[in-house]
Amino acid sequence: MLGITIRQRRALLFSLHEKTARLEVERDQEGRLGAAAERARIAREMHDIVAHNLSVMIALADGATYAMESSPQRASDATERVSATGRQALLEMRRLLGVLGEESSAEPLAPQPSLDRLDGLLAQVHAAGIPVTMDLDGDPHELPDGVQLTVFRVAQEALTNTLKHAARPTSAHLALRCERGGVELEVTDTGGQVLAIADSPPFTSASGRGLRGMRERAAAYGGRLDAGPAPEGGWRVRLRLRPDAGIVGR
Repeated sequence: MLGITIRQRRALLFSLHEKTARLEVERDQEGRLGAAAERARIAREMHDIVAHNLSVMIALADGATYAMESSPQRASDATERVSATGRQALLEMRRLLGVLGEESSAEPLAPQPSLDRLDGLLAQVHAAGIPVTMDLDGDPHELPDGVQLTVFRVAQEALTNTLKHAARPTSAHLALRCERGGVELEVTDTGGQVLAIADSPPFTSASGRGLRGMRERAAAYGGRLDAGPAPEGGWRVRLRLRPDAGIVGR
């Protein structure tokens, strides 16, 4: 009986050691997956911030150069906007990178962009030389914060692509419809695309940025994103979300 008892205790201890080792492996795997997901999220946010603001700054700088002799005041205004846009981009980057620091920052972190900042985004693009109009159906403030962030980032990326790739002259139009069961965003421009976005390496790389990043954002809310030439000419980005689908893959 003593031998049987010792053997059973040894078997129990061995099984507990195996279970502990298995749990440690699973914990490490979950940590690595969580870190990879967080890196992907930060990479998307960094791309959206840098790509949009740099595109606006380049367009403003080009406009200031062209207007330097004929309209010094307009050139001066464009230069001031370049400076303001650069400061805003730097501030957003610092706040985003602040989450990576081990020590808490003395400055409070700003909330993620919501659709309240949509008017400011359109004003930025308009100042960079692309007239933008917008149609709004429904109340975007009733949408969850994550859905608002997704819609804002997709609109930002679509307008950034217009700044970078659309043949001039061009104008853009944004249509946003907010309903209880779904959200639809359509961004179109009239200038076409000098480079095909779907075939351009920056938008199809495995890094999860650009067009691929927009599709990942849409898929997180059970939606989809389509981008391509519009039937009437120009380029169109269409986003459809289902806010009640919850977060996928979390």
